[in-house]
Amino acid sequence: MSAISIVMMIIMLGTIWGGMVVAMIHLLRHPDETSGTDGERRAAAAQAAEQ
Repeated sequence: MSAISIVMMIIMLGTIWGGMVVAMIHLLRHPDETSGTDGERRAAAAQAAEQ
């Protein structure tokens, strides 16, 4: 591989992995509580509390 292709590969890997790290940090700070089974349980509990 040439030097330019190695540099480009490092930049792209940094972009991909960096984006994943930023997304994980965002989800840790702002958890999505409305999806999956956890969200269904919370919605059912909120409905039961209203009645």
